[in-house]
Amino acid sequence: MMRPRALFSIGMLALLTAPLGGCATSCTGDPRTDSLGCASANLSSGRYDRDTARLAMRAEHQQMRAADARRASYSLERERGSLQAEASRLRGSLAAADQAVAEARRALVRAEAGGRGASADVAELTARLASVQGRRSQAQQNGMESDVIALEQEVARLRQIAITLMGR
Repeated sequence: MMRPRALFSIGMLALLTAPLGGCATSCTGDPRTDSLGCASANLSSGRYDRDTARLAMRAEHQQMRAADARRASYSLERERGSLQAEASRLRGSLAAADQAVAEARRALVRAEAGGRGASADVAELTARLASVQGRRSQAQQNGMESDVIALEQEVARLRQIAITLMGR
């Protein structure tokens, strides 16, 4: 049979090593979940201060990225507005060119039907019609509507990035 003193020694050894074993397995670096011994060791070693500084730097970086995304979004929004104004101006130019083409066609038809089909008049009206059609084609080619759509998509994407970054 074991002596009481030996049992007492084994019991005390078990009690003293249990917290040490628990600390070694539960030291996460998170002060919310660390045991008292781990928290004390991490606090005195500066681990929590380093972790806090690292998290602060990460938060600052994310805030800078969000601010950059907002500035880019505002810039693209202004550019989109100017491109929409340009597209509106081009649509007006295109409508005026369509009207001029229709007028030139009517004048050409009147000249040919009225018997005034003098070759100089017909040639002048034909040249005028070709010129107006060329201007219409150029206005159509310069249409910036695809650029406006692309910018709207970019603005939406940057706004989503800004919202995501501000949510973190």
